[in-house]
Amino acid sequence: MPTLRDPRREQFAQLIANGMPTQEAYVQAGYKSTTPGAIHTASYRLRDDPVVSARIEEMYATREKMQVTATAKAVERVALSKEWVLSKLIENVERAMQVTPPTKEGGVFKYEGAVANRALELLGREMGMFIDRKEVGHAGEFAELDAGGVKQLIAQRLGLVRQSDGSFGVSGDEGEG
Repeated sequence: MPTLRDPRREQFAQLIANGMPTQEAYVQAGYKSTTPGAIHTASYRLRDDPVVSARIEEMYATREKMQVTATAKAVERVALSKEWVLSKLIENVERAMQVTPPTKEGGVFKYEGAVANRALELLGREMGMFIDRKEVGHAGEFAELDAGGVKQLIAQRLGLVRQSDGSFGVSGDEGEG
């Protein structure tokens, strides 16, 4: 899409695409309104204009492509790779746990448990060793229940009912099997 014919609309679109708030971009582009409410209404109406919003989206897309390309070039330039990051994490663990002896240049290492643990955590996450868990329900919700009560509460929440043999099944499954 070519630049917008109206220079104020083009400047408005560019300011929005560069992250400026809508109302501020409206005023900065040279539009005038008498009250803050009028500026608010007019600026959002202009932003929602199909031609202006298409131009803003085009600039966003162009910027995103440029950022992806720049990131790829930076990664290539510094030879950053998953292998390199993992090797540095392993190196941090070894140093933090005093596995790596000091070098000729010096460098006495002391035990840094927090550093070692964080590096180990990142390595473990990369390898899929950890599962994020969260507690559901209210604190102490099961405190008054015995094992049978807990099973029954879980079954109720899952929509299960007690079968004639004492097991739990989906409601409506009675007699099947």
